[in-house]
Amino acid sequence: MAEERSSGRKAATWVALCSLVAALMAFANGAVGCKSVIGQIGDQAIGETFYSPCQAGCPLSGANFSILDKKDKGMPLIFTECECSKTDDLTVSRDFCPTEHCTNQFYVFLAIKVLGSLAAGLSVVPGMLIVLRSVPPQHRSISLGFNGLLVSLLATLPSPVFWGKIFDMSCLMWENVCTKTGACPIYDTDELRIRIHAIYGGLRLFALLSDIWVIYWAKGLKLVDEEDEQTSDDGDDGLKLQPLNNEIRQGEHPQTLLSNGHRGEA
Repeated sequence: MAEERSSGRKAATWVALCSLVAALMAFANGAVGCKSVIGQIGDQAIGETFYSPCQAGCPLSGANFSILDKKDKGMPLIFTECECSKTDDLTVSRDFCPTEHCTNQFYVFLAIKVLGSLAAGLSVVPGMLIVLRSVPPQHRSISLGFNGLLVSLLATLPSPVFWGKIFDMSCLMWENVCTKTGACPIYDTDELRIRIHAIYGGLRLFALLSDIWVIYWAKGLKLVDEEDEQTSDDGDDGLKLQPLNNEIRQGEHPQTLLSNGHRGEA
């Protein structure tokens, strides 16, 4: 019964199930969007943002010019006479647009992210046990080293470049400094969100296919109570050391045996 509970196939199935849940959570987060209401300035009436007062059609003169340097709390941060504003008084603000939509979506995103991370973390220990039990004891250190090499080669090293490229593909405007491309201040958040979670979910599905392949080959793999294999390199006949209590005759004290042994030698 213990062998059945600790079989490698069950552990591999659990790892595959965790990969499936993590993939589904990643795709679910791709659909959790929040309108881009945070920017340089915003029209609070419709929740639209502008990169700069110039983009909103605000004349940079008089009060509008001096407002750019106002950062103290409680001071007015309202631009007036902005042609692109939808409000009656043609004003836009540097304050955050008040909205409950983003707050609710944030909690949904956080809950899905926690569930996905939990599912991914629950597969670490069973996966490591499968790696250790799939090879002979003398090869386990090499197996762990090779596993770490693959993780570094395929994930740790290329991931900054790969995900950085995904972010760059969603950039709407680049800052240019001395004819050189600088940072990206504005992203297409909808496109960026979908790309990140869709690609991550796709990688999780690929991991799921690998886990299914492991399930097929994990038949008969035991994770605990591994049988001790007796090897003989010097050609012995399989003699085993017996416990000391097997040498003690029933009802006789060990001191008596010791005395009898000395008398026999004498």
